[in-house]
Amino acid sequence: SGQKLFQASQSFGANLRQLVEPTLATWDNASARSVWLERLKDVETEPQDLILAMRGLGSVRELSALENLLSIASDRLRNSAIRIEAATAAGNMAETGLEQRADRLALDPRASLFVNQICAVRLLAHHSSESARKTLTELAGHEEPAVVATALQRLNGIDFSLVLPLAESAIQSSDPQVRRQGA
Repeated sequence: SGQKLFQASQSFGANLRQLVEPTLATWDNASARSVWLERLKDVETEPQDLILAMRGLGSVRELSALENLLSIASDRLRNSAIRIEAATAAGNMAETGLEQRADRLALDPRASLFVNQICAVRLLAHHSSESARKTLTELAGHEEPAVVATALQRLNGIDFSLVLPLAESAIQSSDPQVRRQGA
């Protein structure tokens, strides 16, 4: 049963949690959801467990975690991988309302490796508003191929015709992911 799996995952360490918790998320296990919310709030949570919690909460679309996830995604002092996971989870939860947060991140060049811009695209994973389209189109013209590919992928998900004006330059990119999205 789900409860026995949950108890085993909490008793027998991180390796078992890595295997079990994604399944518990697909089952929307209430005990796991509660533990994930606690991990998200605890500053001493190990990164591996924090990522599991964020993925689980994003999967079950636990809206009470949204503000914490947005705070983590915007925190330039946090690890880049953690920030991107937080933005991904938040983007999985909300279909509207994150446009302003995404804009702030998209326009903030202070993070290394363009993490802010990647987080901005991840926040808009289910948004299709005019504002979201505008931000994604701007990010599709970014200098960093990882940002461009991610933005083009989301634009293709909304409506491939949004990529048509960008397709010619995308197809000429040296980056294979950008070319794939342009094609």
